Amino acid sequence: PGIPIRMCLGASLVRCLGTLDLFILVYRSGVSSLLESVWDVDDSVQDDTEQGIHGALERMREYLRVADLEVWQHLEKQGLTPTLYALRWVTLILCQEFGLPDVLRIWDSILSKQMQVRLRFLLHLCCAMVINIRDEILRQDFAENLTRLQRYPRDIDVEDIIYSAERLQEVTQPLWKKGKTAAVAAW
Repeated sequence: PGIPIRMCLGASLVRCLGTLDLFILVYRSGVSSLLESVWDVDDSVQDDTEQGIHGALERMREYLRVADLEVWQHLEKQGLTPTLYALRWVTLILCQEFGLPDVLRIWDSILSKQMQVRLRFLLHLCCAMVINIRDEILRQDFAENLTRLQRYPRDIDVEDIIYSAERLQEVTQPLWKKGKTAAVAAW
């Protein structure tokens, strides 16, 4: 029953299979498979290396600096690093931040990427989430921002976040290839 996955290539899995079928597909293949496809780690998580969670959060921090210097400076001044709010976002692949249909749409967008850029795209999604509530962040203090980032608003349109993440990915891709970081005026 259902549509063969090979017929869905090039199409959104959510549109092709439907929300319930995609959930069953992810569940059957195992959440660990989804995690492995994003994290691409072997038997041990290398937390303190560039490939580990701390390295990933540092890259997210740099993406945010490149994408929105004003928000980055405000959060830095407050001492709000991604470790304080985005650790859960990244390790749980945003599954606690949104409702099931939105989570599946996000996972679909992650899984549609080539294996080697899935984590990078997840980090772009996280940056897009921060930038999406930038006006609130810029007018709030540390406690309010920490609470807001740890309890991300569920009434946000995930399509806007995905679009922003795609755009951020396009802007930062040349920086990754060159190994340089710089403010990107086009953002």
